[in-house]
Amino acid sequence: MLKPYLAPSWPGFWENEERDKLVAQIFAEPDSQKVNGLIRQLQALQWREVPNVRLCEYFLLESRHNELKGFGNPPDWFFWNCWLG
Repeated sequence: MLKPYLAPSWPGFWENEERDKLVAQIFAEPDSQKVNGLIRQLQALQWREVPNVRLCEYFLLESRHNELKGFGNPPDWFFWNCWLG
């Protein structure tokens, strides 16, 4: 639910009053069953308008310091057998 493109300030400029209303209702609704229904409505709106396209699950900008030794370039970062040299 906390996807940044649901905010009106997110680059891409998907302006939609129905989206804003649904997001506000989702955050204000205490009943989880009603929240599920609102989320389904939001998903239907997204499928109708397609405001963004997800290109890749692991499309990340990564960096590391040159002093980090023993580190490969796995899809998920882990630091087993690594040290600062």
